[in-house]
Amino acid sequence: MSGTANVPGVNREFNEGCMSDADCGSGADHMSGMGYEYSAPVASAGFRSTYRREQEKLLRRKLLGRMFALLGVWAAAFCLFALAFNAVMVPRIAEVVADQFAPWRIVDAKNAGTEEWAAFQMAVQTTKADTLVGYMTDLYGSSEGKGSPREGASKEALALADGVRESHPVNAGSEIRVPSEGAYYMFYDVTADAHAAIEKAVGNLQKTDSESFERLFQEAMSYYGMTEETTVLNGLGGYYDVYYLDGHYEYRDMTVYNIVKSFKIPLAVAAFLIGVVIIMWALLQRSLDAFDTLFGAMESVLLKRDVQPDLPRELEPTSRALDAIRRENESNELAARAAEQRKNELVAYLAHDIRTPLTSVVGYLTMLQESPDMPIEQRARYAGIALDRAQRLEGMLEEFFEITRYNLQSIPIERERFDAGMLCRQVADEFFPTAEARGISIDVDAPASLFVFADPGKVSRVLNNLLKNAVSYADEGSTVQVRVCVNEGGAASGATGELGAALGGTGESCGASDFASARVLTIEVENQGREISPAHLQSIFEKFYREDASRGTQAGGAGLGLAIAREIARAHGGDLMASSESGHTVFTLVMPA
Repeated sequence: MSGTANVPGVNREFNEGCMSDADCGSGADHMSGMGYEYSAPVASAGFRSTYRREQEKLLRRKLLGRMFALLGVWAAAFCLFALAFNAVMVPRIAEVVADQFAPWRIVDAKNAGTEEWAAFQMAVQTTKADTLVGYMTDLYGSSEGKGSPREGASKEALALADGVRESHPVNAGSEIRVPSEGAYYMFYDVTADAHAAIEKAVGNLQKTDSESFERLFQEAMSYYGMTEETTVLNGLGGYYDVYYLDGHYEYRDMTVYNIVKSFKIPLAVAAFLIGVVIIMWALLQRSLDAFDTLFGAMESVLLKRDVQPDLPRELEPTSRALDAIRRENESNELAARAAEQRKNELVAYLAHDIRTPLTSVVGYLTMLQESPDMPIEQRARYAGIALDRAQRLEGMLEEFFEITRYNLQSIPIERERFDAGMLCRQVADEFFPTAEARGISIDVDAPASLFVFADPGKVSRVLNNLLKNAVSYADEGSTVQVRVCVNEGGAASGATGELGAALGGTGESCGASDFASARVLTIEVENQGREISPAHLQSIFEKFYREDASRGTQAGGAGLGLAIAREIARAHGGDLMASSESGHTVFTLVMPA
């Protein structure tokens, strides 16, 4: 186990074997006394000479890395923007330029010479077929009703559409839209198979009966409000020319637009270079701002200001150097104060844990002294108990020196099977003299045989701390309750929050739960006395915390007992919690068993 003590601005550690100034040194390197080591970082000459090289490497890596990263991002973003601009905006700009400098010119059918042009005739037939397919699709997918395309359709057109319906019936459950107001028909989805059948029927009609095909095409033109003079041919013409169904076409001269378009690449290069210049300027400005912050930090160190400016990550080595210089300047001022506080805390730490077994030894020896006529058997039993407590005191002293070697979060746990109920009764017996002196009774509610798998010595240590606090702060003449149980399959009472969720607790004291693979030991220590405020409940498990800072260590302890107890519980995979309401204070120990 190890322990650390926190003094603002000072890092200290317990160090077994460093028990004097001669052993530990003095000053800022090793502050002497009672096993603490003070290690304040010193701005040594070696550090001062090496941090510059580290700073130079970091600046080169950070600045060059950021520059290449930003340039890469800018290049990628510019390329994506250029592609999107070329695909979306260039056609629109081309249209505006073409309309402005190259208006459309019309050539009639006679001068266009389209009557004898085979490609034109094929495009005409394709456009007519596409138009008629659209009209037949509307007839096929429409129901009867006001406003329906079928309302004004000819019998010939309806016969063709209904012929497709017979082979590909309309799905009445596939309504895809409701026509606008004033119409009373429905439109149904046209499947791919039905659409293919319509195209096939129109193609057959175009090949076998040109007159019927022409009549139906004119009907479709009338339905859509189209004319041959305004209908563009499908599959003929392009951006510079457009052919119409009646044979005329329109065209425009794109010479001016092509000249303007030739400037696209030079303009893109210029825009890219402008972005590069902006990135370089921003990086230079960031560097200048960082050095301004650095000068402010140096001024703060020289003037010993409490608030230090935050340096950017590029100046991290310089920040460490300035911090080392500042802490070196402060170390001498902190040394005397930290040494005195360190000694007091360590003495309190030792006194806290040895008080309970020592009190028990003194109590039983006092009973032996005051009762010379005590029966031999009882005298032997009390002497044995006193010896056992003295041996336990010796074990605590050995454990204290373990604390000087290990961190508090590394408490060694050695599990074994033991009777938790018997352990609680034995620990309660230790407090019999102290409790009897104040008229307090200790009631242990535990099964006759309750075997668990844990570290009995550490559990006893926790229970000692809890009972000591409970007896010390209970009202005179009251009863301290100790309840022990095992939940076969989940967390017991008090196991709330993250711990309860982790252990699968149900919130019912030692009741059944869905967490069938765990046994959980729960020990509750309850007393009736002064209530602990919610604010203090949040802090009572912190090291060196005392609810009443004005009490000395003899009255209130050094504030380590509950901190150690909780760490023992967590080392077992459990936790230690507290609640206090209306004078009833309950400490709950929960751990896997």
